[in-house]
Amino acid sequence: MIGLWFVRLFFIFYLLLVLLGYTDIAFYFKPWLVPSLLLLFAGNKFEYLNKKLVIALFFSTLGDVFLMSEGSLFFILGLSSFLIAHLAYISIFYELTNPVFRKGIYNYLLFGLFIYEFILLQYLWQNLEGMKAPVLIYATTICVMLWVALLLFRTNKSKGSILIILGALSFVCSDSLLSIRLFMDDFEYAQFWVMCTYLLAQYLIISGLLLLFKKNSKSILKL
Repeated sequence: MIGLWFVRLFFIFYLLLVLLGYTDIAFYFKPWLVPSLLLLFAGNKFEYLNKKLVIALFFSTLGDVFLMSEGSLFFILGLSSFLIAHLAYISIFYELTNPVFRKGIYNYLLFGLFIYEFILLQYLWQNLEGMKAPVLIYATTICVMLWVALLLFRTNKSKGSILIILGALSFVCSDSLLSIRLFMDDFEYAQFWVMCTYLLAQYLIISGLLLLFKKNSKSILKL
């Protein structure tokens, strides 16, 4: 419980710094945001900590650090780090789904997500220049991540899977806002909204997985 409230207050404190314009101070707290999510596991007696989850958190942190610097090289490194993090999340979600439920109407949702991706990329395309291929690959990956989260909900209609879906949606929202900010025009409170949706995404996904871990610790934590 202490870890839960620490994470919440830490995230709120950081977002307030950004909202009030103290970005120079918030800069030094950013690398510690995602690692603090490990405190959500404090007080929960798990024999194993999911290795793929650790990979997702590690590369998310690495992505945050890279994106703190300017330049195309750091952007590519940051994008690549988050790509690995999303692949880790996809792997976790997919292994938690029932194979019987990996077919059917939910496959049409993937098509819908790709339509959204197409519309967003069409809007950004002229300004992507040399980043077209990396952004296309990343956008496709995060759409697949959201789709697999939806498959997980079909398998297990629980609070945990709902939190994961909301987290995946927040991730798509955050990355969409970030793309518009970077490649189109900046907008009012852009950094705040990007970070707010990003932190919400990470918090909801980890919280959802934690609930699923509690439900079936023997089979899930060794993934």
